[in-house]
Amino acid sequence: MTRPVVGFLGLSLAVLWVIARSEDATSWMVWFEGAAALGVTSVVGLIPARRSSRLAGGCLAALALVLFALFAIALLDQGTPWFAWWIFTFAWLCSGAAALVAFQGPVDAIRAPEEL
Repeated sequence: MTRPVVGFLGLSLAVLWVIARSEDATSWMVWFEGAAALGVTSVVGLIPARRSSRLAGGCLAALALVLFALFAIALLDQGTPWFAWWIFTFAWLCSGAAALVAFQGPVDAIRAPEEL
């Protein structure tokens, strides 16, 4: 259930990377955000089909912390403001996805009873 969510999040970060490159945003921000997009997209392979994955949740939480740090450094360094705020938004989305991935098993158990 959470694979499509994380995949869409990674794809959205990649689209933001393309937009930032075309709009001439601060270059170091663009490349760090692109690396984070690649990381989020690669986490999809760590997520099992119907179980929790603490490893994938931890990786997404680490990537969320990277995005929060990138946002903070961008504000201190006078980076492109609109891009910094989009990075902040995606950092919160990664945090939520990390929690969802880490606790997917209990959520699925509550949502639907086991089927034979």
